[in-house]
Formats: sequence, structure tokens, C-alpha cells
Amino acid sequence: LRSWRGSTGVTTESEGQAERVEAAGELLRVGAECTGAAVAVGYADQSHFHRTFVKYCAATPRQYRLISRRKRLRR
Repeated sequence: LRSWRGSTGVTTESEGQAERVEAAGELLRVGAECTGAAVAVGYADQSHFHRTFVKYCAATPRQYRLISRRKRLRR
């Protein structure tokens, strides 16, 4: 674990959370509901998903979904 953090600068837990948030972001971009995206990437607790998503994306899952939808419609 220490060697992982020393070589990457992040913990394995943070890396895993970032991957889950990224996967949830993909689902939200294609129109998934926030709760469905949370469950699909393995979060059983909606509030935990919300806090983690805001930490990594600086937006709530709903805000992210709405922004993504607007960008998609502009194309």
C-alpha cells in the first residue's frame, strides 16, 4: 500500500473512488438517473455517493447530469 501511494501519490481507496465516480459520470452523461448511477457503480448509500461525487467533480450528481444534458443538446 505504501509503495502504491508513493508511486502514484494517491491511495488505492482514492483511486477506486475516482474510478467509480468516473463510471457514474458516464452513466449520468447518457441520461441515467442519479440513484440508478449510484447503484450501478456499487454505492448502497445515496448520501455517500453524493458526498464522494461532489468531492471529485465539484458538482452534485444532478448538476452534473443537467450540465451534461445541455452540452449534448448543443451539439
